[in-house]
Amino acid sequence: METRILAGDLCLVLTGIFPLYLTAVMLRRRERVVARKVDLAVYRYEMLICAVFLLLSGELRFDLTGRLPGGAIRSLAELVRWGLLAFAAGILLLAGAVVLTGLRRPGGEAGQVLVLGNTLERGKPGRDLQARLRAAADYAKTHPEAALVLSGGNEGPGSPAEAQAMALWLREAGLPEARLRLDPQSVTTEDNFRKAARLLDPAEPLILVTSDYHMCRALTLAKGCGYAKPIPYPTPSDPLRYPANVVWELVGLVHALLRGKTRRKP
Repeated sequence: METRILAGDLCLVLTGIFPLYLTAVMLRRRERVVARKVDLAVYRYEMLICAVFLLLSGELRFDLTGRLPGGAIRSLAELVRWGLLAFAAGILLLAGAVVLTGLRRPGGEAGQVLVLGNTLERGKPGRDLQARLRAAADYAKTHPEAALVLSGGNEGPGSPAEAQAMALWLREAGLPEARLRLDPQSVTTEDNFRKAARLLDPAEPLILVTSDYHMCRALTLAKGCGYAKPIPYPTPSDPLRYPANVVWELVGLVHALLRGKTRRKP
């Protein structure tokens, strides 16, 4: 019993703090991202996930269902509890998929590389995007025949497109401009793949470079957009924002699954 109570107390503390952490990350994200409606929509779903785990933590700590009188009310409460448990189990399984996919070691080679963009910071690549660009530059230097496609659109008036900032970074790293192909119009990950298909061959193997937390959803969308053999090339990301980014990707992944974006398009 004491172990259950301690576990319940720990879960309550964690599920109480995590929404505050997500809120802090969301407020910072809103300072940099133009798509505020998307931000707020994802944030609402993140809070829903937190609420489910908070309810389950309360159930674990206080045995709320067991305190109810018998009969229809208790039966309904138990049905709700099992529904919440199933929801939480599904979320944890998806979270495991997001994390494990991002831990894959790069394997395989291809003559084309797609680097997905990320939000700029003061018009320049931030920490996560720089990690993607370093990985792409390293691969390009050891595979001189590979062409690089940089995908990412404009973030607002006066701001360069992500693809343009990425190209500048890579040119300063020593890559010739002739090896770079730019898609400066994409605004979503799905858009990245659809517009990049004009600059590369989706039927051929493709090195896919993006952050570790983003790789699972990126692979899902790539296959749904008709890419035959995307080869994952995940890069490390900011550890302080990693948990929030995983939850963000969970929401995006569920959204893609519900919309049928995992089905391969002809």
